[in-house]
Amino acid sequence: MRIVFARTELEPQTVALIDEAKRQAKTLATESGFEPLFDGSTLRGWNGNRDIWRAEGGAIIGGSLTEVVGTGNDFLCTDRDFENFELRLQFRLEGDGVNGGVNVRSTRRDDGVAAGYQADLGQGYSGGLFDEARRNRFVAPARLGITLNRDWNDYWIRCEGDRIRVWLNGTLTADYVETEDMPRAGIIALQVQAGKQVQASYRNIRLRLIADDEIEPWVEETAPAEEEFTKLFNGSDFTGWHGNLDWFRIEDEVIVAGSLEEAIPRNEFLRTDRDYGDFELRLQFQLKGGDSANAGVQIRTAEIPDHHEVSGYQADMGNGWWGCLYDESRAIGSWRDPQRRSVARCCEPTTGTTIAFVARVTESDSGSTMS
Repeated sequence: MRIVFARTELEPQTVALIDEAKRQAKTLATESGFEPLFDGSTLRGWNGNRDIWRAEGGAIIGGSLTEVVGTGNDFLCTDRDFENFELRLQFRLEGDGVNGGVNVRSTRRDDGVAAGYQADLGQGYSGGLFDEARRNRFVAPARLGITLNRDWNDYWIRCEGDRIRVWLNGTLTADYVETEDMPRAGIIALQVQAGKQVQASYRNIRLRLIADDEIEPWVEETAPAEEEFTKLFNGSDFTGWHGNLDWFRIEDEVIVAGSLEEAIPRNEFLRTDRDYGDFELRLQFQLKGGDSANAGVQIRTAEIPDHHEVSGYQADMGNGWWGCLYDESRAIGSWRDPQRRSVARCCEPTTGTTIAFVARVTESDSGSTMS
């Protein structure tokens, strides 16, 4: 008997996807001690329901956009356990009501559920840390409501000792310290909430083990007492501040910037008269005007001569930018970047942008405290 194997020629597009997946896997293997957990083309090293999970186009995909597969939460799990590590990956969610997640330090139960910590993914949940199939609650809800990219998003998870941290698109969204008797090691699992036409995709999955001597000790921060702070805004007028007052006003002891009635023609900044070096700044803000509303708080900032802009660090505000530190207008003018710059706040030229805040500050510059 002679056995003959027929060779099937792959489409050029398929060959290109396979080559790209291999290239990514090779690159990730050399990324500062990270090793790929996904080879880019097969589910080797993972176990789960192959009717729901597949490797396609350089990604692990759970669910389907063309048919209903599965009946509920389903998990694809690593064959190995991990304890202290940093996990990095990219994800993409597609379909109405899609929900996914990345489990760490988890256990595969007899019913297939991965019980343990889950860095959640889904509308209103992304970036939070949920205790899946154990305490069944968020142990660390997402700190910020971050709008996901429609394409790929970055997810970083760091587990070390009692502490688990989650970063979504570069922003720290969960920081949790476990105080109960829970496992500190376990499998990693990818989740999709099946039973409807949705799809959760994961790619560029890589992991770096953290040695015991590399674990960062967690120290509980003690907030300064309120009496140590001095108000920067007196609640009634702009004493201590200057800027284009056509776009800044005071309402009910709140500084309000912009308008919900007309568009702001350009970036506008309200600036402090004084400069500040080392300090802690606290304030409250409210942003109105829809998803396009954008603003920020400038620190260590310079005024640009003969220009309405300022230049320096900006703690950004707006969908997709919450909590990011932006370098505002550094290329304008001929100024240089000394250590002491004025604190300013900015209102971007977007229709319907409104900011409301109250600020207080303490500084240790030159060993003095504001009074």
